[in-house]
Amino acid sequence: MRVLLTALVVLGMVVATTARAGDLTNGKQVYAEYCLECHGEKGKGDGPEAADLEKKPADYTDKAKMA
Repeated sequence: MRVLLTALVVLGMVVATTARAGDLTNGKQVYAEYCLECHGEKGKGDGPEAADLEKKPADYTDKAKMA
């Protein structure tokens, strides 16, 4: 019984890790396509299109504002 339970826990961890890795890759692609131009490479709101906007894009690295 313990062996089966251990195997199920390990399998669950592998599946969860794989799902997160896929989400991270997808998230990077979505950010590059929809956010990077305004928010910049590091998320500081300093992308190449930021200067053309009436309101400055959010700085995603500002922990106080993002809380």
